[in-house]
Amino acid sequence: MEGSSTRCETAFLVERAMQNQHQQYQQQQQQQQQQQQQQQQRQREQKQQQQQQQQQQQQQQQRRRQRRRRSSSSSSSSGSGSGSGSSSSTTTTTTTTTTSCHAPAPVPAVAPATAPSDIIERDKEGQ
Repeated sequence: MEGSSTRCETAFLVERAMQNQHQQYQQQQQQQQQQQQQQQQRQREQKQQQQQQQQQQQQQQQRRRQRRRRSSSSSSSSGSGSGSGSSSSTTTTTTTTTTSCHAPAPVPAVAPATAPSDIIERDKEGQ
């Protein structure tokens, strides 16, 4: 009788231990799934934030470009004369502002006559 009861107790204990292990395994699996879902959610949120920041930066850059274009066109067209000379100056200013991101150096309309040595020195400085 005692032998059978100890066998029953050991079988019961073994079964309970197996159930506990199974529960622990399921809990670990659930925790891992939750962690993975949380990581994926965080990654999605980070991507969304990055995309929003990129869009904001692009919009700001576009606004700056538009402001530069407006300011350059308004400053060039605000001349007192309404002849062909004023219209040609507007085209030159707009082309210089759009081709380079930095403010270009003012170019004289007619280059003064210089000696060849001056030209060579200017080329060296430009390089």
